[in-house]
Amino acid sequence: MKIRYLLSLLLLPILGLSEGSNEVYVNKPNANTMLYLCNDFAGQCSGAGGLRTQFAVYDCVEEDRLYFVTENADEVVYFGFNGDPNEGWFDDFRIVYRIKDAAGNVVVPEADLPTAGAGFINNIGEARVGPLQIAGAGGYDAILFTPPAPGFYYVEFDRLDENTGNRAIGSFYIELFDITVYDAPAGEVKKGRLHSKAWQFVEDSDMSGWKVNSSTFYIYSVDSIITSVEFEDMEGRAWIMFCNQYGCQNTGNFVLDRMSLNSQQAYVPQYRVFVNEPDSILFPPATTPGMIIPPDPWAEAFCDGTKIFHITVDKPGNVDILMDFAPPFVDRNLQTAVTAGENLILWDGLDGVGAPVWNNININFTVTYINGLTNLPFYDIELNPNGFRIALVAPAGTTPLVYWDDSNIPGGTVNLAGCNSVPPNPGCHPWFNESYGNENTINTWWYTASNSTAPVLVIQERGPSTLVFNQPPQTICAGAQGVTISVNVDFNSEEYHWSFTGTGATINQADPGDNFVTIDFDLTATPGNIEVYGSNTNCGDGPVSTLAINIGPLPGALINASPNDTVCINDPVAFTGTDTNSVNVQSWLWNFGDGNTSTLQNPTHAYTSPISANVRLIITTVNNCKDTAWFPIWAVDPNIDFSSSPNPSCVDDTVFFTGTGDASFTDWIWDFGDGGSEIGKNVWHVYKTPGTYNVTLDVCNKSVNHDHEVIPQAVADAG
Repeated sequence: MKIRYLLSLLLLPILGLSEGSNEVYVNKPNANTMLYLCNDFAGQCSGAGGLRTQFAVYDCVEEDRLYFVTENADEVVYFGFNGDPNEGWFDDFRIVYRIKDAAGNVVVPEADLPTAGAGFINNIGEARVGPLQIAGAGGYDAILFTPPAPGFYYVEFDRLDENTGNRAIGSFYIELFDITVYDAPAGEVKKGRLHSKAWQFVEDSDMSGWKVNSSTFYIYSVDSIITSVEFEDMEGRAWIMFCNQYGCQNTGNFVLDRMSLNSQQAYVPQYRVFVNEPDSILFPPATTPGMIIPPDPWAEAFCDGTKIFHITVDKPGNVDILMDFAPPFVDRNLQTAVTAGENLILWDGLDGVGAPVWNNININFTVTYINGLTNLPFYDIELNPNGFRIALVAPAGTTPLVYWDDSNIPGGTVNLAGCNSVPPNPGCHPWFNESYGNENTINTWWYTASNSTAPVLVIQERGPSTLVFNQPPQTICAGAQGVTISVNVDFNSEEYHWSFTGTGATINQADPGDNFVTIDFDLTATPGNIEVYGSNTNCGDGPVSTLAINIGPLPGALINASPNDTVCINDPVAFTGTDTNSVNVQSWLWNFGDGNTSTLQNPTHAYTSPISANVRLIITTVNNCKDTAWFPIWAVDPNIDFSSSPNPSCVDDTVFFTGTGDASFTDWIWDFGDGGSEIGKNVWHVYKTPGTYNVTLDVCNKSVNHDHEVIPQAVADAG
């Protein structure tokens, strides 16, 4: 804003026949507070530093309106202004105004804001005296407005370009204003009629610095409780004030909502804020604090874990529901506004850190009912060195304590214990550094009365959750025994119920509360789904979870060996592996009993030392189903020899060959040396030609030979 240098004015006696600048621009040498207006709906006049509202400008929202109200047809309104269009070097602006009724109908057409004569307030002295039509000498010449009907009206302003007549976007000021409601027959000024839900002000400055504000405002809450806030030399410069039940925002989380905001403009107007104590006829004050009334607060449970708290009160206000949980859960507060009568307050079933509270957990809940909860967020107040004082106007009672939480502000202070602003105590919530409040929203709150119920014990009810298997879909081999299947532990399930949609499976569960089972599948088992659901006594059965089970067929392992099951060392043995069930075998694993293995289907192996062993074959299918076959084998190292009779022998004699040694498990192969051969341990042969023959006997990998002499028959006869 531009800085203007004003001459000091002679302060006139306060006659109390006006309402407006008389209260806002208090009678102190360093005071000078004006209305700050901004018709920049898009940019919010941010170029001047900070964001501004559209307080009291044309087409502003309801919360920004500058209201006054009349009670009956005998009441008229006197008003006057002194405005500053905030012109630059080359600008030529003018301010206009109009008056509308509560429905938005124009009842006083647009007119230029007076700059002289009727409706123009020359100085603060005239504004404090009031309309000369009422106060006489020393007052200003007011404009008379006779409302068409009793009710609410609001005045709004705009700034126009002198040359084009179009709206001139930017900020401007109403330096002095007075809107006085007057009951002519009674000769009585009706104060407590001028109010807004969100005031926007600016202080002047001169060579000595910024002016300050020491006004008192009156807040009329939704539960008709009236409190006042008194400032003392607060240096706001350009600032916004409003009041509500919530704080800086209205998310439903009171702890979060009430915290001051750093580098943010909060704007949640709700309560009417007056410059005088509200008229008791039009704005009846509360005469007693509200109470929790029968029936006592109770909780309605639902199996999704939520509850609805039923709380009945006799006046609007706020309630705080403290839920004290048994471990491991964290306590939680629910804060919300309530209306007169029964209020239904939903709890989402989560604890203070957002964890779902389990079934059967004990909850002690206490309801605290608060009247007159008032938050006072300030935006862009640079300095508040003396804090401010809160007073309870209605109903009668103890002066409220003052609270704040500036933990979001760099260097911010917090007071959750309460500050007493009653003299001789100093004012509450001061700040001394202009960066503390500059373009920040600083919130303060108080309440007038509270009462709490005794703790009530309730049991959490929550239905079983959807159970989650710890295994993926399975292929189980037919005949598998003791297969373990489990689900994650569900703290809302007291029992777990298992079944199988296929056939040939036996489910074993030691305890109904176990989250696991073992299953025996017989050889004829068929595929299906394992089904499981949880249950508890509060909410019954939960949803069914399924796990697909495929049954893999078993192979049939069979071993054959060649030449047979007894072999000589170092002789190769041909093993043959066979699947008798004709399934898809993926692997063959042999163990020959002597430490050697093979993965061939049909391997060959030779034993290098005598052994008696079991050959093992494990065959595995593509489904990892296995079967094992065993084959006993003996590897020996026999001593082999033979004899022949008669020896020598004659031609055409039958010669008997007798093998010696223990190797009955294999072939005895004879080579008689004359081209003849035979198989057997004991054999015979007839030689047809005389001579000496080398006879060879092969058994396993061993060979022995001896000469056998055959003589002619004539020689034998001669001898």
